[in-house]
Amino acid sequence: SSTSVIERSDEGEIAAERHRLENGLKEPPTTQFFPPYPEDDDDEAKDENKLMHGLKDPPKTQYFPPYPEDDDDEEEEEAENQRQSSSAVIGRSDKREVAEEPVQLRKCIVCNVICCLNEMLPFTADEYKRTRWVKSVRWTTQGRKSLMELLSTTESPYLCASHFLPTDINHHSSHIDLRPDAMPIFL
Repeated sequence: SSTSVIERSDEGEIAAERHRLENGLKEPPTTQFFPPYPEDDDDEAKDENKLMHGLKDPPKTQYFPPYPEDDDDEEEEEAENQRQSSSAVIGRSDKREVAEEPVQLRKCIVCNVICCLNEMLPFTADEYKRTRWVKSVRWTTQGRKSLMELLSTTESPYLCASHFLPTDINHHSSHIDLRPDAMPIFL
């Protein structure tokens, strides 16, 4: 009789399980969550408490001293500053001379760029005649005036460095590119 009771109870459980599965009533498998370790919490709380009450030293940060070479650099910088200040004094006397002469900046007769006088070269009608680059390029950006007209109407015409080809700057009369969009070449 006891075996029949067990069988009936098993059948009942199986039937109940089947009923739950068919109707979607089966409970999802339970996930087991582990609580955090109590030791960690205690340690953190103790640390925080000590820090708040100033009983525990904060972690020390290690500071490295500057390299000794830096001092040498500073000395070099000071020497450079002294050199610049002495050159600035020389430059001031030059500036006074520049202020006395009003024609230190010149406009290039080809591309209208205003340059310092020492960065430009004079361009005369004689050089125009000797220059083979000019023959094909007659017009400049200053309107439909030929270079000969510009040279005849401009007092002491100058060209900026962008029109001098780097082949031979010293004998620039045969190495001049008078296109207005010539690439700049710094002397």
